[in-house]
Amino acid sequence: MEIFQFFSSIKTLILIFAVMANILLAILVLRSNIKSATNIIFILFNFTTIGWLIAAHAYSLLSATSVFALLLTRLSLFFAVPMCMLLFLFAHTFPFNKIQLKKTIFDLFIFFTIILMLLMLSPYTFIGVAAAQNSPKPLFSFIILSLFISFIIIFSMLTVYTLIRKFLTFKGVERRQAYIILWGIFLLVGLIITTVSIPAIFFGITSFVFLVPLYTLVFVGAATYAIVKHHMFNIEIITTEILVILLWAILFSKILIVGQVKGKASDIVIFVMTIIFGIFLIRSVKREIMQREELSSLAASLQVANTRLKELDQQKTDFLSIAAHQLRTPLSILNGYLELMREKAYKKEELAEVYSNMEASNQRLVKLIDEFLDITRIEQGRTKYDFVEKDIREIIDSVIEEFTERLEQKGLKITWHRPPEALKANLDTEKIRHVVFNFVDNAAKYSEKGTITIETAAEDDGLAVRVKDHGIGFNKTDQSNLFQKFYRGENVKHIDVSGTGLGLYVCSKFIEGHKGRIWGKSEGLGKGSEFGFWIPYVTNQ
Repeated sequence: MEIFQFFSSIKTLILIFAVMANILLAILVLRSNIKSATNIIFILFNFTTIGWLIAAHAYSLLSATSVFALLLTRLSLFFAVPMCMLLFLFAHTFPFNKIQLKKTIFDLFIFFTIILMLLMLSPYTFIGVAAAQNSPKPLFSFIILSLFISFIIIFSMLTVYTLIRKFLTFKGVERRQAYIILWGIFLLVGLIITTVSIPAIFFGITSFVFLVPLYTLVFVGAATYAIVKHHMFNIEIITTEILVILLWAILFSKILIVGQVKGKASDIVIFVMTIIFGIFLIRSVKREIMQREELSSLAASLQVANTRLKELDQQKTDFLSIAAHQLRTPLSILNGYLELMREKAYKKEELAEVYSNMEASNQRLVKLIDEFLDITRIEQGRTKYDFVEKDIREIIDSVIEEFTERLEQKGLKITWHRPPEALKANLDTEKIRHVVFNFVDNAAKYSEKGTITIETAAEDDGLAVRVKDHGIGFNKTDQSNLFQKFYRGENVKHIDVSGTGLGLYVCSKFIEGHKGRIWGKSEGLGKGSEFGFWIPYVTNQ
């Protein structure tokens, strides 16, 4: 009779609803990541909650003479102990995939939890059961029950403290997840206090106690949402599955409640048909969602491809425009000199200067072609690196030697704090020389006075090179765009009208090829600048 009573009340239907929902949410979390410690702890908490709900509900339906009263009393507290410990462990581990507690502390918590669980089952906590108003009233040991209450309070406070600390320290997704879980806990505690604890303690009203299973869903649902929200689960599929399974649970409960055989037969037929229909409905929704996601993914891919094509088209236009302009300039100069020489417009003593100017234009043309070839190889992924162990001091020596005369003519000084010991690294000599040359060339080009300083040092398992000047400098906008292709700051366009905006871009790609990093910084216009790079001692080729 008591078993039938268990399945024959509205309270039981609410319990079945809550249990099924908890199981579904546990499955949902398990599907999101079966190897995550956070998920495993949450699932354990979920099932201990189910055990506690069932034991507590079954106890509430018993009469004063029931032989199961003592067992169910012990079972309800047996499940309550790991619930609190697992809730704290979940809060401390979330959202990581591994337990964050030190092993010694973790083992200590597990040890005390197991001991307390065994005490709850033993005859030392609940000694017996007495009758009170036709309901069983457990007789307990005050000392051990005080230990249980202290355990619950301590772990509950630790849980709330841990979540608040994470909410205050985390950022982005983790902060929002901690916020959702915190709200779940506060709502759960608030509902229990306002509708169960206060009415029962001060007014003797217990009308809402049967709603506790639904209250637990507030926290469990919030935690589930926080866990799986960022794991590619479609809410429409989840909702459909939950609603269908809950419908099965309600119909199954109705079969248990109905006493007449004829009524049960019709309910069983409806239940079977609902199972078949539900399976097809879930599959249909999944198929529709998958098709929609495929179309959405294709649309997104097409959008990305279209944007990329527009960028490439614009880059092609920019490249052709710059190439046409930059190549035409030295060719026009050469053509002009040749035309004048053909007309014998120069005297013999002037030819030396003319030849020098023609050579400079020719070198400019060669440099432009080299830059364009570098860009082509970089864009096509055909850049080859010849890594050898090289003392970077030798590379800088050769660059300084090449610039000495040019800098003296312009009235600039170059200073290098040359380290006394060799600084060797595995590098491509020509490409690192290209970068150092470009830095010094820009410093000379955009400085009218002062000293160009070169610094080299061993840093962070690698080599760093810095070139500093007292030139025109640049602002924050230029700093964030320095290494983009074809970018030239407004402040340099009137100084070097022949610039292409490709030099620093090529340098950045060469340093990337060395698994290093490159930078450019300035305190502002007119305050000089610093360009530098860092490469590791050994580059993983």
